[in-house]
Amino acid sequence: MSLFGNLIGNLAYWRHLRGKVEMAEKTYAKAYVHGMTDPVKLGTYGVLLLRKGEYEDALMLFNQALKNRALKPKVRLQIRMNRSLAYFKLGEIEKAIVALEDIHKKNRSLRVYQSLGYVYIMAGEYEKAMEYNLEALEYDDEDPVILDNMGQLHYALGEYDKAREYFEKAFSYKQNQVDILYHLSVIEEHDGNAEKALYYASLANDCAINTLNDVTPDEVRQRYARLSEQAANKSALASVSGPEQES
Repeated sequence: MSLFGNLIGNLAYWRHLRGKVEMAEKTYAKAYVHGMTDPVKLGTYGVLLLRKGEYEDALMLFNQALKNRALKPKVRLQIRMNRSLAYFKLGEIEKAIVALEDIHKKNRSLRVYQSLGYVYIMAGEYEKAMEYNLEALEYDDEDPVILDNMGQLHYALGEYDKAREYFEKAFSYKQNQVDILYHLSVIEEHDGNAEKALYYASLANDCAINTLNDVTPDEVRQRYARLSEQAANKSALASVSGPEQES
């Protein structure tokens, strides 16, 4: 049974790599029913479900994959990272932190810095988040995710000017990250810069968004629609109440 399931899993993986996500998901599901045991395929199927917001099923797949003692260290690490994200999305923040801290002790990689730095912020552990994210900056001061984390930390602390600095630097490295753009729009609106706020909201509205982003599609659409309407109303008002022409 598992041999047939793994063969189907290989097909699902092939489709997944080629961006045929919907077809891959259906094939993964079929492979799983037929006893797929390949830990790599279980892990990639889990990632697909994680991005869809099916966190409990993703966690189950990650746990199943990690039971395989023959897993290569690099693959095991990747699956453990994804499992910690599933914990976080399920609201088990302390479990996510413990898992990431354990990984950090053994492997100080960019992705660990990105993930743990973010989870500390979301947990409200701002002092620890500041210390850790500054360490992350020393590791890579040009990574947009680490810069975004620093922006979000200062944003959470109400330090908007400092937050803008980090978000703008993150934007200079990555122009299509919806979380960066959304927060820049919020900060610019807070400071009364309506045109800039609309500009960033427009860019955010054009971005691809999934359940792993900080903001939801509805939040982005509503912000863009509201700022667009305000700009249109302001323009209409200006055209009606423009300067009178001399006779």
